[in-house]
Amino acid sequence: MLFRSLYPSDDHWREAGERYALMTGCDVMEGNFRLTRKDGSRLLCHAYGRALRPDEPRASMIVTYMDVSERHEAERALRKSEALYRSLVETSNDLIWSLDAEGRWTYLNPGAVERIYGGGAPDLIGRSIREMPAPEVQERDAAVFTRMLGGEPVFDFETRHRRRDGSLVDLSFNAVPLRDVQGRIVGATGTARDISVMKKAAAALHETVEKLRL
Repeated sequence: MLFRSLYPSDDHWREAGERYALMTGCDVMEGNFRLTRKDGSRLLCHAYGRALRPDEPRASMIVTYMDVSERHEAERALRKSEALYRSLVETSNDLIWSLDAEGRWTYLNPGAVERIYGGGAPDLIGRSIREMPAPEVQERDAAVFTRMLGGEPVFDFETRHRRRDGSLVDLSFNAVPLRDVQGRIVGATGTARDISVMKKAAAALHETVEKLRL
């Protein structure tokens, strides 16, 4: 049977039989099928079928097949790429973040936010970034983040934020605006790096140089 030869195994043939049964009473069959070409190669098809004789769907039917193999492979590659990207983001030492148009955190990568702020991402999501700066830089930072949320990119902006335990951490921010499909600004996204060690080293070096001058 030529029709039977399209199904490479008894399991596939039994599955097809179950789908034919769905067409009893003029129901339309729809689903993905693995079929075998004449040369033995396999392909994935999306099929629609309807019995011409509703009481005996195997006897006569109309079935259309669409080869979706390339789309399936593209979707699988996309899922793999997304999983890799997610893994890179979640394990990054740098903070990767997003804000909405009101300046509230909408995303923070878990590993970095724990290291930098000493708390989990859920503790900060929904809170305003304007709550984070140390008192001495709050006014300056508010002006910078207002410009950023207005569409101005920010690079290597150094600031000082409060950690969960009240201690301070020096950060260097990079940010670009987020836009919707109409081009309207809906927030911002970027990275932040902990530069506390670098700042302390620079301060220690300056102190040493000053002592040598005396």
